[in-house]
Amino acid sequence: MSTVDGVLAAQTKEAFPPLSMDNFDSVHHSSNSGRHHKRQSTNRRQGTTIGRRINGRGNRPTQHNLQQQQQHQPLQLFQPQPREQELQQVEQNSEQQAQKTSTQPEQHMPHDKVAPVRPTVEVARVSADVVLYEMSKHPDCVKTQEWGCQSLLDNSQRQGYLQSVRAVGGVSILAKAMRSHPMVYGVQLMAACVLERLCSGNADGVSEMLAADGLDAMVKAMRAFDDHQALQEVGCKILRNAAACSSEGQQKVASAGGIPAALNAMMKHQHVGAVQELGCRALREMAAYSSSNQEAIVASGGIPRVLRAMELHGELSSIQVLGCGVLRNLTACNADFQEAVTSRGGLEVVLAAMQTHADSADVQRAGCWALFCTCVHNSELQNVVEAHGAVKVCLKALQDHREDAQVQEAGCWVLKELAKQIVNNQTRTTFVSSTQAALKAMDKHRNVVAVQTAAGGALRSLASHDQSGWVRTACLGRCGRFERSTTKRALEVIKE
Repeated sequence: MSTVDGVLAAQTKEAFPPLSMDNFDSVHHSSNSGRHHKRQSTNRRQGTTIGRRINGRGNRPTQHNLQQQQQHQPLQLFQPQPREQELQQVEQNSEQQAQKTSTQPEQHMPHDKVAPVRPTVEVARVSADVVLYEMSKHPDCVKTQEWGCQSLLDNSQRQGYLQSVRAVGGVSILAKAMRSHPMVYGVQLMAACVLERLCSGNADGVSEMLAADGLDAMVKAMRAFDDHQALQEVGCKILRNAAACSSEGQQKVASAGGIPAALNAMMKHQHVGAVQELGCRALREMAAYSSSNQEAIVASGGIPRVLRAMELHGELSSIQVLGCGVLRNLTACNADFQEAVTSRGGLEVVLAAMQTHADSADVQRAGCWALFCTCVHNSELQNVVEAHGAVKVCLKALQDHREDAQVQEAGCWVLKELAKQIVNNQTRTTFVSSTQAALKAMDKHRNVVAVQTAAGGALRSLASHDQSGWVRTACLGRCGRFERSTTKRALEVIKE
């Protein structure tokens, strides 16, 4: 404030003192006693008006009447609100806020009386090294571990933050937090979420987690809190990341008990689509190219569990794709597992998925591969697969998804494996349709080696079981419709 403004404020304050109940009488008395003022008539009219407003009468109020009015009817404008009313108002507001809060669902956190600490804005800006230093300095403090895990989780979406966490040994610190507080759900869940993001698509992160025994801690958490959906989802993600990283990761997952942990999560939450999807994804990666894991999955009841998930969630195409992937990896070149899938109704489940999701190229591709692996190199099961109507379903998939190279490849492999049954058991129309489907696949995807190999194998198998030579005639008869290179390639395959 400038000097001039200060002087003006002082003069104004002196000329117009603040009005209160103490000086109200003196001010009002001085205004009534100035009868010899030059505005005497004006004051009288104002006094008459005030009198009418206060006592309702037209008579001019006297000083005694005004004092009685002030004693019995004090002006509320100048009376402050009593302290008791303020307290009552605060209590009412608190009760209303409590009622609003009580209507919201409560986040129940068993095995822990203290809820995870929600970081403030200042906490969210703390760097990763500071958070991890506090966690390593106070490993036995539950609140510190919860605060640290929550802070890391909230900042994990920031660019470069996860790299900084790994750079200062965050993987081992998080794994230690999970081992130190196995029955604290907040620590287990938030630490697992951060570990999953550190290991997702990162082979180095997975290696660090395996070295720090983070996988063992995760499996133990899944066992301890098997009724908590969120933790089971994160756990299945970590198992999947570890198994997909390398063959060593697959072995580590199996030795840590990851296979029964994933199956138990699917059993406990069989009506939750997210858990079923993530569980199937983990099982598919565990079973890929690992005979020991395949045996462990089958021995633990993995086949009926996967089939049950596909039946309960038939409307979810993602679960159908992943379920077919698990069956494919389990049955490839294993007659015992092929028989196990067939005896438990696996063919019916796969064919139902393909018919329900006829518009989904992913479901058609996965279903064709599952049918192929279920009967490959197994003449007995080839008859069973053909008897269930697999040929017609595959031909429809090839026709509806002619632009998709992966569907064409998988469908042609099924035709190749069922060529003998197509020639001997199917009608002439089915035989012709199968030959034309393989030729169209070769012509449509001339530059895709995988499609050329699969379609060529189908034509070769069909021609080897065809005693009438109709396959060769069909190739020559469609020369004008196909590229010359396609016809030449088809004839070469048949001669082979």
